[in-house]
Amino acid sequence: MIEGEYPPDVRARNWGSVIGQSGKMRLTIEEVERLQHIVIGNKKLKNMGLRKGEGFIGTHDRETFAPLPEHISARAKDLASLMKGLLETNSTLQEQGYDPVLTTKN
Repeated sequence: MIEGEYPPDVRARNWGSVIGQSGKMRLTIEEVERLQHIVIGNKKLKNMGLRKGEGFIGTHDRETFAPLPEHISARAKDLASLMKGLLETNSTLQEQGYDPVLTTKN
């Protein structure tokens, strides 16, 4: 094995660990960051936590190098507000006793 490399199933195992831990601690930015660290590990990202730059998942055109996005993330400047809304919504739903799995009928 090459130093610093992990078998491909490590991230899936880490994700399973996080799923098992979810809901046991109050959801905060710090808890989200702790769970992120478990899934991703400390060697994958330079800056853990809420990203400061724009997000893009995809490829680039071979000739023009134009982005070919598969996913365009929320703007970095909106993340603090979006996360605040997520945490407030989670808190409200927890206080009101909503089941963690919400479904709708078509």
